Amino acid sequence: MITLPAPTNGWNARDNLAEMQLNDAVKMVNLIPNGDSVITRPGYIEHSDDLGGAVETLVTYHGATEKLICAEGGALIDISAGSAGTNLGTGFTSNRWQTTEFKNRIIFCNGADGVRDYDGTTLTATSITGATSADLIDCTTHHGRVLYVEKDSQSFWYPGAGAYAGAMTEYDLSEFTTTGGDLLTLISWTRDSGAGMDDLLVCVFDTGELLVYAGTDPGDPNDWQLLGRFRIGKPLGRRCATQVGGDVIILTIDGYVPLSAAITEGRYTEQSNFSFRIDPEVKSAAQAYGSNFGWESEYWPQASLFIVNVPVTTGQSTQHVRNTTKGGWCEFSNIDSLCWALYGENMYFGTSDGYVMQMAGSSDNAAFIPFECTQAFSFFGQPGQRKQATAVMPITTFSFPNYIDLNIFEDFSTEALPGYSAPPEPAASDWDIGEWNSAEWTSYTADAKTSRRNVIGNGYSLAVSLRFKSRAQTVVWYASNLWVKPAGVV
Repeated sequence: MITLPAPTNGWNARDNLAEMQLNDAVKMVNLIPNGDSVITRPGYIEHSDDLGGAVETLVTYHGATEKLICAEGGALIDISAGSAGTNLGTGFTSNRWQTTEFKNRIIFCNGADGVRDYDGTTLTATSITGATSADLIDCTTHHGRVLYVEKDSQSFWYPGAGAYAGAMTEYDLSEFTTTGGDLLTLISWTRDSGAGMDDLLVCVFDTGELLVYAGTDPGDPNDWQLLGRFRIGKPLGRRCATQVGGDVIILTIDGYVPLSAAITEGRYTEQSNFSFRIDPEVKSAAQAYGSNFGWESEYWPQASLFIVNVPVTTGQSTQHVRNTTKGGWCEFSNIDSLCWALYGENMYFGTSDGYVMQMAGSSDNAAFIPFECTQAFSFFGQPGQRKQATAVMPITTFSFPNYIDLNIFEDFSTEALPGYSAPPEPAASDWDIGEWNSAEWTSYTADAKTSRRNVIGNGYSLAVSLRFKSRAQTVVWYASNLWVKPAGVV
């Protein structure tokens, strides 16, 4: 018998199959590498009613009272309390708003409807002169003012110091860029240069060119300096950048790149990529789906998860997810999402069919969640010995161990497997999630459980495939015991 650790290193899409460690995974879906074990991903519950159209923007207002706001069907809606929410404004052309916060306001712009600002109570058309308000498509707060990106151009616009509205001045970047293309977004980046903290403005072009500026006033040549010009892979969508700790992660066709590494290394190496272990999968997804709307990332501190939304097609997306505590990656499936937001300490997403969902509980809105993992192949120290696997015994907290589907893959060959059965598990709710006096509370124990199952596998190198479904338990997977015997020598 050989004891295999659960794949706590997570999903490895980079290394050769023959070189992976035992606690790597070739495939890891809806299972999160958690350091000393693997745990099933959270489910989701319905936060809002059907709002009538695809939810394409989700943003949190961080004023005196936090508000959760979504955009769908030409409306901006306060859905803080769930249900159908309260309309803040209607009749908009686009639901794809970019936002920034400034002086207890959210600034909204989408390149079609003109800039709006929201103060926690009222949504107002922002007074802008000099620039065409409807052409402003992105915005960021930098050094005490809001900067705006003009669509289909190489310019940003800025107001006076301390302002987000009023007279705007154009800053044309066309004489500084060498690759052409349009200005995609602006990033206000705080970094330690070694002589204290610096606030830099990073101008990101859709070609992957970055222009980095220091200073506080773009209109004062004595207080505004181009520090450098850098290259990364083409960014994936306008919502390509997310603050994580003291760095910014940019979603690109080369992988998910820390801004600090982009500045020092450019496209020279991928070793410093945030997504290094899954870069081949990221590149494949970027090539297939890079032009789709819905590329976006969000950090969920409470769960220590960095989530990248990968829009496959209408109504279908996957998520590349990293445990930021241990660094392991996995993939989430069966989550139809176009946008994400952190509201309070909880994570929410908007769907293509008009709902806002909260990540919580152990089911997908009462439906079963499918979990799947293919562990790393191994020669078990004897590459010249053909082996026969006869049985596998997972060690998990799953209350229905006989419903864990187990298979053996041989000599680096994987294949599609047939469907598998869901256990006789009623839908249940976790405390403080389900409806009082209506939902059935989860009553499953967290004790380790085992069930030895016969398998058939013959090869020099073997890998265990594990699959199961649940809708009422958070399952922890610790290890698996594998029974192997010699099957001939070369």
